[in-house]
Amino acid sequence: MRSSAFPAMLVSLAVALFAAAPLARAQTSSQAADPFAYLIPQFGDKALAWSKKQTDATRAKLEASPTFKAVLADMEAVHASEKPLPMYWLLGGHRYIRFLHDKSHPYGIIATAEAGADGRPGAWRTVFDLDAYNRTVLHPYTIKWLQPEKECLAPAFDRCMIPLWYEGGQDNAYFELDLKTGRLLTNGFHIAPGRNDVAWIDRDTLLVAHTTEGVRVMPSQFPAELHVWKRGTRLSRAPKIFELGPTDSLFEFDVTGKPGRRKIFISEAKTYTSFQLKEVTLDGRVTDLPLPNQLDDFGTPIFMRGKLAVQLATPQTIDGKRCPADTIVAYDLATRQVSVVMRPPPGVYLSGGFSGLKNGFAVVGVHDLQRALYIVSPRGRGWMVERRLVEPAGLTLAVSSDKSSDDLLLQEQGMMTPPRVRWLARGAPVLIDSAAAEADLRGYTVDIRSARGSDGVSIDYYLMHKTGTHRGPTPTILQGYGGFGVSDDPSYFCCHFGASWKSWFDRGGAFAIAAVRGGGERGGEWHLAGAGMNKKKMFDDFATVAEALESSGFTDPAHLGITGHSNGGILTSGAIVLWPHFFGAAVIGAPVTDFAIVGHGDGSIGAGMAAEFGDWNDPAQRRVMETWDPYFNIRPGVTYPPVLVVVATTDNQVGPSHSRRYVARMQSIGAPAMLLEGSEGGHDYPDEYTQTADMAMQMSFLIDTLMKH
Repeated sequence: MRSSAFPAMLVSLAVALFAAAPLARAQTSSQAADPFAYLIPQFGDKALAWSKKQTDATRAKLEASPTFKAVLADMEAVHASEKPLPMYWLLGGHRYIRFLHDKSHPYGIIATAEAGADGRPGAWRTVFDLDAYNRTVLHPYTIKWLQPEKECLAPAFDRCMIPLWYEGGQDNAYFELDLKTGRLLTNGFHIAPGRNDVAWIDRDTLLVAHTTEGVRVMPSQFPAELHVWKRGTRLSRAPKIFELGPTDSLFEFDVTGKPGRRKIFISEAKTYTSFQLKEVTLDGRVTDLPLPNQLDDFGTPIFMRGKLAVQLATPQTIDGKRCPADTIVAYDLATRQVSVVMRPPPGVYLSGGFSGLKNGFAVVGVHDLQRALYIVSPRGRGWMVERRLVEPAGLTLAVSSDKSSDDLLLQEQGMMTPPRVRWLARGAPVLIDSAAAEADLRGYTVDIRSARGSDGVSIDYYLMHKTGTHRGPTPTILQGYGGFGVSDDPSYFCCHFGASWKSWFDRGGAFAIAAVRGGGERGGEWHLAGAGMNKKKMFDDFATVAEALESSGFTDPAHLGITGHSNGGILTSGAIVLWPHFFGAAVIGAPVTDFAIVGHGDGSIGAGMAAEFGDWNDPAQRRVMETWDPYFNIRPGVTYPPVLVVVATTDNQVGPSHSRRYVARMQSIGAPAMLLEGSEGGHDYPDEYTQTADMAMQMSFLIDTLMKH
């Protein structure tokens, strides 16, 4: 709702790359003796009974708080008057598609409009109402993200394959939608729920990577094969044109070119930064492209007319010249030559993402956490770089296009700034839509600060706080992510708290985001500095920011809470056990807490996570991992702050096993840990519209623990 759609799939793929290593070997004897092993099976009877008892107790305790009732009332008031920003896409320079998710449409609606000459959309027409559709099926579907550039048929973009996620989990079904009539085609293409992805070749042909119909699947639960599916034939009989090797992680694919002249490209993931780019023909001929393998953004190729571009994760030599990390290089589809498109300007990290235009690329650079937009265009045998705009400090910028025009959508927001979307062509940006403010934030400001770690490295962080003199320690929530090169950018009413932020800010609370190593805030090398055997740096950097907030007198341990989701859940579950004296509370979302059980029926897609975190089965690496592994480091006799761990039973991205066992072990030594396990919602649980009360519980827990003294 509040954050742009652009990063959504990137974050999912980041977690997907937990699968970068082979299956872990046999469990150790210590695992076999674990008294909480019965909590590992995702849908085991004993595990479900235990988690239900725990969740019932958590709900009873949190719902009894007057704060919960106040937070829930605040959320309902925001929902009653809000004007959220839909997700927007502009296709071919002529057709807008948007997805709206709000209280009136808790599952969402898809609408289309034609673009005018000034970029503004005309009248909107609803083409798919998921709330209405869910009333016709037994189990509800959700829409997590759309990829209209490949899921809708160019150049008319009048027909789309719509991905619907089953019960909010990570398995999606596909349905063919006619945008002219607004109807799902009863005899159209349809794929049952699975880890599925599609792209159009022509009106009667799809490229499909799927995990249904008995096809080979990777240990990570992701597709191993790419198929060409003709209309009117069975998917199970669709010819296979590509498949991964047994030690590969996963692959992405895309198409470029006009119907009849489509080219298919695959990014084959070997490890977390090692990728082989390939061209594949419809008859299954595969050609490796002469591009580097160490790449950012999961090796995802970006297209413009006649060219394919990628971004270097490490310094490399291109065409005889040494290029720094984050340099963008292009492969000419006609000449088969590789050229340097853009090197990072001095002091700038090209870590904000980039997008293909018809005649160039749009690149977001970051300098001291401040964003700038560059347009890069071919000029003769080289490239011309033009800086088009600079965002105010604290605002994020995501760009999107569909490579068939030079029109660009700018999606902007900040911790205090409601999101907006603007259209950019040749002149000044044109406002398309903006969200309304959801709280009175007058008197607040956002600082960009830094803290120096014990190894001398400076760690940047955002701090949103009341202006003026602070009397006593300020209740503060600190968030982090720190994995897979994904930047933890500030956004409006973010981070799985939604409208409940109003209650926090109305009470004068502050919010901070730490740009720790392992993330992408300073490019590919920043990621590698906090990955693998360097993963402890992610935790150290987070503690560095916490210590800076407290040593400055801004807050203190009793008033500093932390939160993080997914990889951020790993970070915060570890931070609590490594530095319990720094924190007053934690809300931990969908974490992996015990690397000894990954791949042993824990319900996650990860089969080892060795690329990003290390190999637990390697004795030397395990000794390093034991210095930060959250579950391993829970100690009796230590005083831990109150912890609320939040996960869904249906989360088949990381699985609920880790949350259950973490809480159980904490409780076994007398620590105040609670579990809130939703019955549906998948990896994104809780949803603020369909699970409003559960979201309110998270914030009321933080208010009660951090603001009551």
